[in-house]
Amino acid sequence: MKKLLPLAAMLLFLPFAAQAGKGGANNTVLVEINTSRGPASIPLVRKGDGFVGPRGEYYPTFPSKKTLTAVYGSAAPNPAPVRPAGNVGEVKVVVVSGGVKILRNGKVYNVIRTKYPDVRGWKLIRENSAIVVKSGVNREPGFVEMFDVKTGQRLEKIRATDIKDGRPAWAKNFAE
Repeated sequence: MKKLLPLAAMLLFLPFAAQAGKGGANNTVLVEINTSRGPASIPLVRKGDGFVGPRGEYYPTFPSKKTLTAVYGSAAPNPAPVRPAGNVGEVKVVVVSGGVKILRNGKVYNVIRTKYPDVRGWKLIRENSAIVVKSGVNREPGFVEMFDVKTGQRLEKIRATDIKDGRPAWAKNFAE
């Protein structure tokens, strides 16, 4: 008969030094990553078999450090609201099934649909006039797309596995 390991022992086997957070060992796992502002703890809340990140994104399996760094590596986990170029008002990005919803002053500004249904990360670029979104399905390699925030038009696209040596620059943090 197999013995089951206690939860504390199983946490030791989680990748890259995850630790139990404020929500308790059963609900929240903190993951340490390096960001452009220094080290950060990313809280992941268990939801069913998956995990939910601070921005509301859902990971069907425990996300890799590389994935979390792509999402949070250039900013703090809960960044201050940003102002889009040429527009007045706070901008918030919300991950929804099949894409992202961009809110300005709490109202829907645009809904952007991605190639694949599961959004794995996003980042506002070009003075907040464009957004880069990485999406995927199951365990397949991801697809990275750049969209115009105002129109929702796709400006560029690339497979995450085709991003090499930081090129193209707009997609460098989303490589696989």
